[in-house]
Amino acid sequence: MQDLILYSGEFVHEGKEDELGNLTKWDVVVEKADEIKAYLEIKSGTNDINKSQIHHYRQEIELIEEQGFRAFIAETYGKREDKTVSHGLLKMYLPKWEKRTLIGKELWIFLTDDEKYHQKLIETLLSASKYIMANDTIIDKIEKKIEPLKIDFSSKYNSYDDFFNSLW
Repeated sequence: MQDLILYSGEFVHEGKEDELGNLTKWDVVVEKADEIKAYLEIKSGTNDINKSQIHHYRQEIELIEEQGFRAFIAETYGKREDKTVSHGLLKMYLPKWEKRTLIGKELWIFLTDDEKYHQKLIETLLSASKYIMANDTIIDKIEKKIEPLKIDFSSKYNSYDDFFNSLW
């Protein structure tokens, strides 16, 4: 996902390459002309952060804001109104969470200034997956992997009880 983000715009670059990269750890930095530089921590999904991480990112966000810049926790997909565990934690432990997060479409618009970039991205990913997967669907690919796994499991265990007993 980070590569997709890095290639989304000319103003997006690796956080570790930034001048504050040694002070804090950020995935990407967005530096557009006439705008305040922004630091982003990228989360690949909508339930990809816990309470301890939020406390850590809160400190990092405050450090960046003290430098006069902006900082965000960003989710690559989802919606702000999604009732996820992560969103509940963000509401509880990240003051002004609405202004310090970019969720789903908001992230892609922020990176590209293109209201429809998320749609273009999905179309591109679907096109690439059709090319790579030929005529198979993702379900077909999964089904083709199940049978060898079942054979391997059966060669090692006579039952689920055997499997569970092997764990301890």
